[in-house]
Amino acid sequence: MHGVVALTRSGDRVHAYLGGESDHFFTSAFIFVGLLVVLGVVAAVALWQWTPHRGPGLVAALSAGCAVATAVAAGVGAALAHWRFGSLDIAGAPVTPDNRVHYVVEAASVFFGHTPLQIAGTILF
Repeated sequence: MHGVVALTRSGDRVHAYLGGESDHFFTSAFIFVGLLVVLGVVAAVALWQWTPHRGPGLVAALSAGCAVATAVAAGVGAALAHWRFGSLDIAGAPVTPDNRVHYVVEAASVFFGHTPLQIAGTILF
């Protein structure tokens, strides 16, 4: 997501997103969940064909496997995004009274929020 760190006239640093870039906070997490839902449906249909093992055990194993797959996908995605884009350091942005604007690129979010409840909700979904 493209953003800007700017220095105000009073000397404060502000961070804003350019255009509609802030919408990517929602769309990136929604695409992640949507892809995992497709993966879950395909896995359920594929495992349902394994008729000798149908039942609660298969459903529990499928649910646990999907939760682990979600956690691994989110972890790998967050690690790759951090490796590619790094962390956004608003306090360290090179803005001065002569050069008041610094453009930044930030990775989109993996989850709908950063609280443990929101992360757990995404993984359980």
